[in-house]
Amino acid sequence: MANICDTTYKIVGKQEEVQSIYNVLQAVRTQIQNQDGMWLGHVVEYLGGDWETITCRGEITGFNLSEAVLTISQETAWNEQADFRHFLETTYPHIKIFYREEECGGDLHYHNDHTGHYFPEQYLLDSYNEPEYFMTLSDAINRVKEITGRTRINTEDDMMHALDLYLEEHEEEDIFYSMHKFEFCED
Repeated sequence: MANICDTTYKIVGKQEEVQSIYNVLQAVRTQIQNQDGMWLGHVVEYLGGDWETITCRGEITGFNLSEAVLTISQETAWNEQADFRHFLETTYPHIKIFYREEECGGDLHYHNDHTGHYFPEQYLLDSYNEPEYFMTLSDAINRVKEITGRTRINTEDDMMHALDLYLEEHEEEDIFYSMHKFEFCED
């Protein structure tokens, strides 16, 4: 069984093409009569592509068009499905897809947004609750200080070590914390 990767796309560019992708997603959702998710292969087929040659291991769990940015949320197998993204960018040559992938089991935390405009978060705290995102190392450190009660945390290494110690000290309890840093990926 594959680890689930939460993938988010932010699609920008020529408004007619962004709108067209949104319309395709609505049409596919209606065609398959599924409000909870749609397999990536359905979108590829709808656009005339071959899902057997384009990796489509995942489903779209939601999408939203707001202020000329189309956001697509996905659950994919292991990582972001780059073939699917490249297929969309080839089909719609006047768009750009920024993405962020989060797969905590394999420690994959990447984005391709070099400006930080669409994905400004630098850190992710995975836990037994909802994930928490932090824009700066300072914000992440302050949250770890709250969790651990330790005050001498000044660096990223200090923060990771403090979380490790906290988990060791509370190994009998049903808690879990894991801090991850998003890395920039050129593709």
